[in-house]
Amino acid sequence: MVSANPEPSILYQQRSPRKKWAPGLLDVAAGGHRQAGEKLTEGLREVEEELGKHYALDQLIHLGKKLYVGFHDNGTSHNNAIDVYLTQDDSPLDSYKLQESEVHAVCRCSIKELLKVHRDKSYSFEVQGLSAEGKELTIAVSKASFPENYWDDYHFKLALLAECYFKGEKDLLY
Repeated sequence: MVSANPEPSILYQQRSPRKKWAPGLLDVAAGGHRQAGEKLTEGLREVEEELGKHYALDQLIHLGKKLYVGFHDNGTSHNNAIDVYLTQDDSPLDSYKLQESEVHAVCRCSIKELLKVHRDKSYSFEVQGLSAEGKELTIAVSKASFPENYWDDYHFKLALLAECYFKGEKDLLY
């Protein structure tokens, strides 16, 4: 999800510290899974479950499909076909109803700052976020704040695509 206010940004969720994979790290908002055979509309339930938001299909921009076949550090396989979508939501952070077991907090990261942090491993910045309990908090953001994506630089690519979206480009492709 992207937002134009107060400046072009991407909404991130800080994963619950109790999650098995990437606990406490920042991940794209509503990066859910669909089961084989499910339609996109059924997959959108993840957005409702984790963030308390409902989006219609016509609000989504399909950016493409990402295929990942590889192994985790522990040797288990990780085989996914991922459809990547973008939607714009300029509503305030307190409009999200977070599923505490999945999401610790949400925040908006400036695209300009995201591009810097993904290009320079020593760069960092801070954002204001809102926890699942409704408390304001400050989140430090660095390259290490995001799950490691050995197969591609997923979060950097999303920042580049979001930048293109806000420049008015129409043929976005992951």
